[in-house]
Amino acid sequence: MVAQRELNKQAMGTHNKEKLELAIIAECGELVQELKFGVRDDPEIGAWCWWKREDTSWSDREFVLGEVIDILHFVLTGLIDEGWLEKPSHVIRLLEAHLDISKSKSYLRTIPETVTDIISSQRFFEKLIAWLRLVYLLGYTIKDVDDFFGQSVEKNLTRWGEQSDASE
Repeated sequence: MVAQRELNKQAMGTHNKEKLELAIIAECGELVQELKFGVRDDPEIGAWCWWKREDTSWSDREFVLGEVIDILHFVLTGLIDEGWLEKPSHVIRLLEAHLDISKSKSYLRTIPETVTDIISSQRFFEKLIAWLRLVYLLGYTIKDVDDFFGQSVEKNLTRWGEQSDASE
């Protein structure tokens, strides 16, 4: 969350809860669109568009992960706004408890249910839990997420630094 806070400091403009909610909805929509024809390595993930199929329109796993990370950026921003950054050990304990519960088959939901949970949850911690389920359902590991998140932060910091330099 520290990396996200640093990224937020570089972002141009301000946000509020409504803007975060809309950003999460938009990113979830982009993810669902990417899953339309499935994922190249596992075409059964997503693949909700049964009436029109083009093999060349499968999404790459890395691109889908990018959409998943985009959702995470906004969820983390909401967590920071709700004060979770000041209680990291509490967050870790709650996440560990969630991971134990999530091993139960009865706890798993479908991708559409999980995306809906991310959008409809009122608290950002609940959005994070749903997001973790999504990561699991899509077959990513925490290492995948950690590596790509770091790349995403660096890319955004570089891009925003270039925009800032251009505007001066």
